[in-house]
Formats: sequence, structure tokens, C-alpha cells
Amino acid sequence: MRVDPVGDKGSLVILNSERLTPSNPEHVALAWRIQKLLEELGGSFGQRPRKP
Repeated sequence: MRVDPVGDKGSLVILNSERLTPSNPEHVALAWRIQKLLEELGGSFGQRPRKP
């Protein structure tokens, strides 16, 4: 895992060293696990922020 700061916008979290592809069942399973963990942590993974 790698965390890179993105200026004053927050952080970019990289959990996998290779690009995830939907044709690879292991990648799909990993993506679902990551999404579930982020949701449990209160993240908005996959959602656009609301406009003020």
C-alpha cells in the first residue's frame, strides 16, 4: 500500500501495484473487498462529492 498526498485535496491511496482489470476474477474480488472496507470506514469510494 502507498499513500501519496495530493496538495490540499487529500491523499491518493494505492492498494495494488498492478492495474485492476474486470476480466480477472481475482482483481474483481479485490476491488469488492476494497470497496467494502472503504464503506465501513465511512469513505465515499466511487461517489462524486456533492456540489456546495
